[in-house]
Amino acid sequence: MTHIFNTIVMRLTSSFDIMRFVELYYYELGDGNIMKRIIMWILILIIAMGSKSYASTIVIQSKIDADEIERTVNAINISRENMSLRPLRVNNTLKEMALTHSKYMNHNKTLSSMEQAGKLYFRGRYPWDRANFFKYNKAYVYEFVKKDLNNYMEGYNQLIHDPVTRVVLLDNQYLDIGMNKENNYFTYLLGGSVRTEDQLVIYPYDGLKNVPLKWQGDSHALLYKNTTTNGNFGLPITVTYYGNPIERVTSLKSSIVRKDNGKSVSHRVILPTDLHQLKNTITLLPLEAYDQNTTYQVKASFILRLENGSLKYINETIEFTTTSSVVKSTDSRYLTRALFVEKVLKNQFLGFTLQEPLKLEFKDVDINSTESIYIYTASQENLISGFPDQSFRPLINITKEQAYIILIKAYEKKFPRISLSGSDQLNQYQDHTNISSWARESLLKAQQLGIVIHTNKRIEPQAFIKEDEFDQIMALFSKVLKDK
Repeated sequence: MTHIFNTIVMRLTSSFDIMRFVELYYYELGDGNIMKRIIMWILILIIAMGSKSYASTIVIQSKIDADEIERTVNAINISRENMSLRPLRVNNTLKEMALTHSKYMNHNKTLSSMEQAGKLYFRGRYPWDRANFFKYNKAYVYEFVKKDLNNYMEGYNQLIHDPVTRVVLLDNQYLDIGMNKENNYFTYLLGGSVRTEDQLVIYPYDGLKNVPLKWQGDSHALLYKNTTTNGNFGLPITVTYYGNPIERVTSLKSSIVRKDNGKSVSHRVILPTDLHQLKNTITLLPLEAYDQNTTYQVKASFILRLENGSLKYINETIEFTTTSSVVKSTDSRYLTRALFVEKVLKNQFLGFTLQEPLKLEFKDVDINSTESIYIYTASQENLISGFPDQSFRPLINITKEQAYIILIKAYEKKFPRISLSGSDQLNQYQDHTNISSWARESLLKAQQLGIVIHTNKRIEPQAFIKEDEFDQIMALFSKVLKDK
C-alpha cells in the first residue's frame, strides 16, 4: 500500500492532479460507505503532504540549477571581457525555451535542434520557430545541444574549444544567453540583434592560461579530413573577422612557436573558402600536441579582400600558456554537500569514528539513507550546520569557501587551533574580495596550512568545487595531516 501511495505522490505535482485523482477515487467508492469516505480523506492528506514535499524538492533543484547557470555565465563573461566582447546576460525567455527543448529531447530520446510536430513538448520545427512561440524579442537565435555532461561549464568548454561552434559563441551580435537541462539532455541558446560594428576576434586570446594540450571535439574529423597525420593535436587557433563577408585571403603568414626555445609547432591553415562552417575565419590547425605548462607565441598576418571591395590588413601576435597536466576529455562533476562531508570523514588521517544516527536535526535528510551516517557524525562533531529552515540541503553543490570551512573545523578537532599571523596572505589573489566575510578566517587558516589551490591567482571562493579540485586540496591536506 505504501509503495502504491509513493508512486501516486511522485506523479501528482499540482492541486489539479490531486483533485482529479480524488474525483475518480470518489466515483469508484460511491457515497454510501463511511469507512470508504474516511479512507478517501486519508488519501487526500497523504497525497497533499507528499506533493508538497515533492514540490519542495523541485524548488531546491531549480535553485541549484539557477545558481550553477549564474556561475557559468559569470565565468564566460570573464573570458569575453578579455576579448573585448560585450557580456552575455541571462534571459529568462531563452532559459524557458532551453528547458522545454531539453524536455523534448529527453522525452523523445533524440539529440537534435529540430523538433517534429505531434511529439510531446513540440514548440516549433527550428529554434527561430520556437523563439516566435515563446515571443522572444530579438531577431536572432542560435541553439547548441549536448548530452551526458557533468555540468553546464563542461558543455561551454566543449563549444568554445571546437572552432565550428566557437565562431558562433564569439560573435558580438549575441547579447543574451539561456541554458537548461532535463536529466542528461542540455540546451544552450544565444540571442541577439543585427551586428552594429566590425570586429576581429582571436581565440585563444592573448594571455589565456590552461589551454588544453590536445583537442578532440565534434568537428575534429571534419577539420582534419584532409590531413594524413592521425591523432589528437593542440587546440586550434581561430582568427575571425565579424563584418562584411571575406572574398579571399592573400599574403598569409602564420607561425606557432614555443616562446622559451623558439621551436615551431607544425600546422596547416584552413581558409574561409575551405569550409563553409568557418566562414570569415582563418584557422591554424596544429599537427602535434602542445607541451605541458608552456607559453606559445602565435603570429598571423594577411590581407582580407572583402566582398564590398575593401581591404583589411591584419597583423596580430598573441601568447597563451598550456595547462600543467593532461586535461581529461570531460570536466569532473561538482561535489554535493553530502558527498563532500562523506569524503572528508573517510579521510584516514583525520580518524573520525562514524556514529549511527538515532535522530537527525535536518528535515531533508532521510535517516535510512546511505549519507545519513556521515551527515549525523559531521553534525555531532560540529563540522557542519544547517540552514534556518532546519534543512541541510544534501544535494546542493558545495562552494570552495564552504569546503575550506569544513576542512579547517575538521583539522582543529584533531590538532591545536591555528594561530593566524598579522598579515593577510589572501591579498595575493585577484579575487580575494569575493571571499565572504564569514569564510575569510577559514581561508586564511587554509592558506597558512598551504592547502589553498588557485588558477592564475584566482581562487574562485564562491564557485562550486569539482571532484578533481577536491582531490588536489585533499592531497595537500593529507600531506599536512601525515606530517603532524
